[in-house]
Amino acid sequence: MSIQDIRDPAAIRAAMEEYDRVGRTYFLDKYGFSKAREYMLRDPATGRLYGSKAIVGAAYGYAFPDQAPLL
Repeated sequence: MSIQDIRDPAAIRAAMEEYDRVGRTYFLDKYGFSKAREYMLRDPATGRLYGSKAIVGAAYGYAFPDQAPLL
């Protein structure tokens, strides 16, 4: 499995909502990512920025709950 397998935008949205709910520091620690240095994901609805790797890694876990998030 890889990030190309994430086809449900709801998984990305769920990861962004979790990020907003728990905060950046906890979210990054939970999923084992550091702060984004280059690539950011912008929420078109709010304009908020998120580290792309961390969001995609967490979204994988939402899309495939029987598997671990990508690290």
